[in-house]
Amino acid sequence: MRIANATHWNTKDLSRLIYRVAQDELDRGQLRYARVKVEYARGGHLGGNCTYGTMLQPHVRMTLRLPRPGKQMDVVSLAKIIAHELGHSKGIKHADMHNVRYGWVEGWRERYAYAAEFAIGVKPSPAKLSPEEKLAKRRTEAVAKAQKMVRKWTTAHKRADTMLRKWRGRLRAAEKRATSASPHTTQPLPSTNDPRPATMLEADNREDRIPSLAS
Repeated sequence: MRIANATHWNTKDLSRLIYRVAQDELDRGQLRYARVKVEYARGGHLGGNCTYGTMLQPHVRMTLRLPRPGKQMDVVSLAKIIAHELGHSKGIKHADMHNVRYGWVEGWRERYAYAAEFAIGVKPSPAKLSPEEKLAKRRTEAVAKAQKMVRKWTTAHKRADTMLRKWRGRLRAAEKRATSASPHTTQPLPSTNDPRPATMLEADNREDRIPSLAS
């Protein structure tokens, strides 16, 4: 599961709650390719949406809308919303959700009371860096990027050398077969070391075969 979290709520805490709710909604492994987007709700109220899938192939492309930090987070309601959206991922429509499991009917809070144990914290604020620390960080990142590119192109260079040796061997074999297959041919094969284009070499060979017109 991948979570794109654009809020200040802790991503790991949200992930733990989603996995717990999914235990009751999906089979093992069906959340592996899930994509969850977390953003702030405009009105500050919990909400969400999800694309429709099928029972055999749930299509979890879910968006959760959360209040901003500072406002109270109702984790029990959040668990209920996650279950509701996972229901949509299995193809369940709103008309079939008037029950304790997916609908806002009496008894839903008791069903998801376990979620109260899943506290959703706030991401730690990043420490402010001094200008010297920012410069050192950029230089360290530049070194790491350069090292990564050196490793990448070193691997590409090795692969290119391997392919070059392979095709040089095939070229030698092809030239050997071409020479042995036509022993009566007087026209020489173009030299691989001659820098001139093949068309010029063929023209030279034709000129060699033109009889002299002089008396």
